[in-house]
Amino acid sequence: MATGNALLEHVHAAMKLFEDKPLTQEEGVKASELAGYLAAFYDMAQLGEATGANFKFKLRLDIPLSQTVRILDKYLRAHPERLHLPTALLVEDAYAEAFPNPSYKPQTASDEARKASQESSSQQ
Repeated sequence: MATGNALLEHVHAAMKLFEDKPLTQEEGVKASELAGYLAAFYDMAQLGEATGANFKFKLRLDIPLSQTVRILDKYLRAHPERLHLPTALLVEDAYAEAFPNPSYKPQTASDEARKASQESSSQQ
Protein backbone atom coordinates (compact mmCIF):
# COMPACT_ATOMS: atom_id res chain seq x y z
CA MET A 1 0.00 0.00 0.00
CA ALA A 2 2.52 2.57 -1.08
CA THR A 3 -0.01 5.12 -2.32
CA GLY A 4 -3.63 6.06 -1.95
CA ASN A 5 -4.56 4.13 -5.08
CA ALA A 6 -3.55 0.86 -3.43
CA LEU A 7 -5.02 2.00 -0.12
CA LEU A 8 -8.39 2.56 -1.79
CA GLU A 9 -8.39 -1.03 -3.09
CA HIS A 10 -7.69 -2.29 0.43
CA VAL A 11 -10.42 -0.06 1.86
CA HIS A 12 -12.94 -1.37 -0.67
CA ALA A 13 -12.10 -4.95 0.30
CA ALA A 14 -12.51 -4.17 4.00
CA MET A 15 -15.82 -2.39 3.34
CA LYS A 16 -17.14 -5.55 1.68
CA LEU A 17 -16.11 -7.51 4.75
CA PHE A 18 -17.91 -5.13 7.13
CA GLU A 19 -21.02 -5.24 4.93
CA ASP A 20 -21.04 -9.07 5.09
CA LYS A 21 -20.49 -9.38 1.34
CA PRO A 22 -18.51 -12.31 -0.03
CA LEU A 23 -14.82 -11.64 -0.66
CA THR A 24 -12.40 -13.23 -3.05
CA GLN A 25 -9.21 -14.63 -1.56
CA GLU A 26 -7.32 -11.56 -2.85
CA GLU A 27 -9.85 -9.22 -1.22
CA GLY A 28 -9.53 -11.14 2.05
CA VAL A 29 -5.77 -10.63 1.95
CA LYS A 30 -6.20 -6.91 1.24
CA ALA A 31 -8.69 -6.49 4.10
CA SER A 32 -6.26 -8.27 6.46
CA GLU A 33 -3.32 -6.16 5.28
CA LEU A 34 -5.33 -3.00 5.93
CA ALA A 35 -6.26 -4.17 9.43
CA GLY A 36 -2.58 -4.79 10.17
CA TYR A 37 -1.54 -1.44 8.75
CA LEU A 38 -4.12 0.43 10.82
CA ALA A 39 -3.15 -1.50 13.97
CA ALA A 40 0.45 -0.38 13.42
CA PHE A 41 -0.75 3.20 12.82
CA TYR A 42 -2.60 3.17 16.14
CA ASP A 43 0.40 1.65 17.93
CA MET A 44 2.76 4.31 16.59
CA ALA A 45 0.28 7.07 17.44
CA GLN A 46 -0.03 5.75 21.00
CA LEU A 47 3.75 5.63 21.32
CA GLY A 48 3.97 9.16 19.94
CA GLU A 49 1.42 10.49 22.40
CA ALA A 50 3.20 8.76 25.28
CA THR A 51 6.43 10.51 24.32
CA GLY A 52 4.83 13.93 23.85
CA ALA A 53 4.41 14.02 20.08
CA ASN A 54 2.10 16.71 18.73
CA PHE A 55 -0.24 15.13 16.16
CA LYS A 56 -2.73 17.00 14.01
CA PHE A 57 -5.35 14.43 14.99
CA LYS A 58 -6.72 13.44 18.37
CA LEU A 59 -6.09 9.75 18.89
CA ARG A 60 -9.33 7.87 19.45
CA LEU A 61 -9.02 4.36 20.84
CA ASP A 62 -12.75 3.98 21.39
CA ILE A 63 -13.78 3.53 17.75
CA PRO A 64 -13.95 0.16 16.01
CA LEU A 65 -11.86 -0.76 12.99
CA SER A 66 -14.96 -0.61 10.79
CA GLN A 67 -15.43 3.07 11.64
CA THR A 68 -11.80 3.86 10.85
CA VAL A 69 -12.16 2.14 7.48
CA ARG A 70 -15.32 4.15 6.76
CA ILE A 71 -13.44 7.36 7.63
CA LEU A 72 -10.73 6.40 5.15
CA ASP A 73 -13.28 5.51 2.49
CA LYS A 74 -15.04 8.85 2.88
CA TYR A 75 -11.78 10.81 2.79
CA LEU A 76 -10.33 8.99 -0.24
CA ARG A 77 -13.56 9.35 -2.22
CA ALA A 78 -13.68 13.07 -1.39
CA HIS A 79 -10.04 13.61 -2.44
CA PRO A 80 -9.29 11.56 -5.59
CA GLU A 81 -6.69 14.15 -6.59
CA ARG A 82 -4.53 12.95 -3.67
CA LEU A 83 -4.56 9.20 -4.38
CA HIS A 84 -1.01 9.32 -5.75
CA LEU A 85 0.32 10.43 -2.35
CA PRO A 86 1.87 8.12 0.25
CA THR A 87 -0.49 5.99 2.30
CA ALA A 88 0.77 7.26 5.66
CA LEU A 89 0.09 10.88 4.72
CA LEU A 90 -3.44 10.07 3.57
CA VAL A 91 -4.28 8.05 6.68
CA GLU A 92 -3.02 10.88 8.88
CA ASP A 93 -4.99 13.49 6.93
CA ALA A 94 -8.19 11.42 6.96
CA TYR A 95 -7.92 10.90 10.68
CA ALA A 96 -7.15 14.60 11.25
CA GLU A 97 -10.23 15.59 9.26
CA ALA A 98 -12.42 13.30 11.34
CA PHE A 99 -10.79 13.95 14.72
CA PRO A 100 -8.79 17.20 14.63
CA ASN A 101 -6.50 18.02 17.50
CA PRO A 102 -7.38 21.58 18.57
CA SER A 103 -3.98 22.04 20.22
CA TYR A 104 -1.98 20.94 17.17
CA LYS A 105 0.80 23.33 16.25
CA PRO A 106 3.20 22.40 13.45
CA GLN A 107 6.73 22.35 14.81
CA THR A 108 8.47 23.12 11.53
CA ALA A 109 7.03 23.91 8.12
CA SER A 110 3.31 24.46 7.70
CA ASP A 111 1.07 21.60 6.64
CA GLU A 112 0.67 23.23 3.24
CA ALA A 113 4.44 23.33 2.70
CA ARG A 114 4.78 19.71 3.85
CA LYS A 115 2.01 18.58 1.52
CA ALA A 116 3.48 20.54 -1.39
CA SER A 117 6.85 18.93 -0.74
CA GLN A 118 5.26 15.46 -0.59
CA GLU A 119 3.32 16.08 -3.79
CA SER A 120 6.32 17.38 -5.73
CA SER A 121 8.56 14.50 -4.61
CA SER A 122 5.94 11.91 -5.57
CA GLN A 123 5.57 13.43 -9.04
CA GLN A 124 9.28 13.08 -9.84
